[in-house]
Formats: sequence, C-alpha cells, structure tokens
Amino acid sequence: LLGTGLGCALYALCAHRPDASDALFANLAVAAEGRMDLALLASDTLHGRDDLPLPDSLYRLQSYELLIGAVAWVTRIPPLHVLHLVAAAVGAFLVPLAHAELFRRLTPRHWGVSVVVLVLVLVCVGDTGRGYANLAFLRIWQGGGVFLFVFVPLLYSYAMAYSQTPSGRRLALLAAAQVAALGCSAHAVWVAPVVVLSGLLAGAPFSRAGAIRVTRGLAPSLYGVCAAIALGASLGLEGAPRAVELGARLQAGIAQVLGDGALSVVCLAAVLGAWTCCPPGQGRRFAVFAPLVALLISLDPWLDDWLYRNVTGQSTWRLLWTLPIPILATLVVVSPLQAGPWLPPRAGVAVTAALCAVFV
Repeated sequence: LLGTGLGCALYALCAHRPDASDALFANLAVAAEGRMDLALLASDTLHGRDDLPLPDSLYRLQSYELLIGAVAWVTRIPPLHVLHLVAAAVGAFLVPLAHAELFRRLTPRHWGVSVVVLVLVLVCVGDTGRGYANLAFLRIWQGGGVFLFVFVPLLYSYAMAYSQTPSGRRLALLAAAQVAALGCSAHAVWVAPVVVLSGLLAGAPFSRAGAIRVTRGLAPSLYGVCAAIALGASLGLEGAPRAVELGARLQAGIAQVLGDGALSVVCLAAVLGAWTCCPPGQGRRFAVFAPLVALLISLDPWLDDWLYRNVTGQSTWRLLWTLPIPILATLVVVSPLQAGPWLPPRAGVAVTAALCAVFV
C-alpha cells in the first residue's frame, strides 16, 4: 500500500494535462498569500482587479486554497510550488490509502489487489479532460480532486461503518469527513449527502433500527446545508432556459465525463452489472445502493432541469461525482478472485489479470 501511494505521488508529479479552471483555483491560493490587504475570498483577482466578484459565491465555502496560501506564507514557498509539488504529491499519495479503507469493507480478502486495480483503472483512462482519471492524479492538486478521490471513499466507508455498528466515534468521523470535504470543494454541499446516504443504506440492516441509523447518520449532512444557507449563496439560476429535450443537459454532462466511445459502454456495464459480480456481503450491497441512490436523486433525467436551476448550474457534469464508477469497475475486475469454490484461486488470478489487460 505504501509503495502504491508513493508510485501515485510520483505519477502526479510527472503527468500533466492543462484545464481551463487551473488558473482560477490557483489564483485563489496566490491571492490568499499575496494580497494580505484584501479580505479572504472577497473577490476574483485573476485579472489583476479587486472589484470583480468570484465566478460562484459558493467558492467562499472552500478552505483548501486558503490552506495552500497559509502553508506558502509560513514556509515562504511560492503558492504555485505548494500546489503543484506538495499538494499534488500528498493528494495522490492519499488516493490509494483512502480507497484501501473502503475496499477493506467491500473486498476484505482482496482489498490490496482492489486498490492496485483501482489505480490501474484511473491511470489508463484519459479520454476526457473532466473524466475521473484526470481529476484523480493529473488535477489532484485541486480541491475537487482531493474531495472526489480522498474524501468520497472515506464518506462511503465511514457511513457503512456507522450504519453497521453505530457509535459516537464513528458518527464524529463521518461528520469530520464531511466538514473537510466541504473545505475541499463547495460542491460537497450536495454531493456529500448523496454519497453518505448510499453508504448508510449499504450498511444498515433492513429494520426499524436500520432506518433510525440512516436518519441519524444523515444528521451531519446538515452542516453543508446550513453553511450554504448562512452564506446566502445565490447561483443566479432563476429564469435559466429549459433544455430542448428531456435530460439533454445530463446527457451532455455524461459525455463530458465518460466520452461517447467504448469507455462509456464499459462504465454503463459496470454500473448496471457490478452487483451481479459480487458475492453476498458489503460489496454487493454497495454495488446495489450506490448506483440506485445516484440514479434516483442526482442522475434522474426528470430532475435534470430542476437540478440545473437550483443545484448545479453550469456544473451539470459534476452530477457524475455521485456515481462511483471507478470503484464499481474495480469490483467487476476483481470479482473472479471472489468467485468461490467453482473457480480455483489460480484461475481467478488469471481471469482478473485478463480483465485488467482487456480494460487497458
């Protein structure tokens, strides 16, 4: 696990893919360290002016860029160096560690192999600029990448742990992870509750006690809602034009993340069929509830227009953040290792290796 984390950190330091939002998020950190005369996150200083508002007022909920600026101010290291060297390496190193926490629950006997397969899935996919892989390693220095590939798997794991065996400590871990997640990305306001609900349902028993656990486990999600209300954020989406066709924006967002080639077909198959590949247990329940909750809440085409107006705005493609496609694809690839007595261990290893080769 340590070697995988170090390899991911090295890969993040070597690989690069420009993105249109790089300058915006980098400037938030640069301004936090270099413009002490301005209030934090008070304006957009990207163009050398102090009177321009932030592109989205929700960004004021983020503290990740302020942390980078604070580290730069204390260490006297330029903020861009902190972002592209320190933050990138640390963030990429934490990706396999966070997923190891989750796979210890989903594939307990083969969690190490699952982590390696997940990294392989992420490294070998580079079809779209807004795809999962580019957020995982090439843009891991951004808060959105840290949120999606460090805190989202932790939220799944902590939610399942609490719903299985509730305790004050586990609820505190779940709450702390959501606070930190919102600090990394303002979009955690609506992504985190969907993720937590999926994890709670995947771990809770089908009983009255399970329903109570799910309700209590959702309580920390009110933090993000209250933060957005306290900010008084207005996304300015009223009066936005309706899509020409039902779910047109959602379809465009899926194309931005998955493309329109073979990758989209593979991802769809993983989303719909991962549960059939998993043995009974936490892995199968996760493969059922994670896609189900996402498809009913955030990826429902009938809610496309409402979500655009009231939740996502131009960031419709971020709705895919609620669907753990890389994790589901990993469950499919490692399923031969969990096939049971009808497939010998050596044969399971061979089939898993073959699936990895086919995916690559």
